[in-house]
Amino acid sequence: MATGSGVSSPSIVSYLGTSASQSTTLQIPTPAPWLADVQRRLSNSVNAPNAADSSSRWLTGGVAAAANNFFLATSDLLPAAPYLGTSSQGYLVAEFKFAAGAAMTMVFSNTSATALTTIAGQPVQRKIELTAAGIETLRAELSRITADVTREQNGTVDS
Repeated sequence: MATGSGVSSPSIVSYLGTSASQSTTLQIPTPAPWLADVQRRLSNSVNAPNAADSSSRWLTGGVAAAANNFFLATSDLLPAAPYLGTSSQGYLVAEFKFAAGAAMTMVFSNTSATALTTIAGQPVQRKIELTAAGIETLRAELSRITADVTREQNGTVDS
């Protein structure tokens, strides 16, 4: 049951920053409406381990799992469903469009997500180590990044 705070009832989840022997009871955010579609697209983008086509258009299971966990934990903090693609190295590339034309690109590997954007006319790159970040740390870092992007596009007001 969702609460007014946008957080669903508690669930037990083994998350990015927890080892298999350390399950943690966490409040999982209410997912964005687009999450199920993105999860399906990620699942359909994983190449079978012994498939003849091993081109970089396919994701490894590790990259897909890392991105899926990231989106599960943070979809409510993102502006809309991402445009998804792959890099020539097999990384997942997700581009998010904010209002007023601002954009943020995230690049996912098995162990990290790197946010790329422009703030105050300067390129900004922030790397989040997914294997070390707990859900609260991950959400706090993404909140800081999206707040900076949003603040940049809305400008600042002197008081």
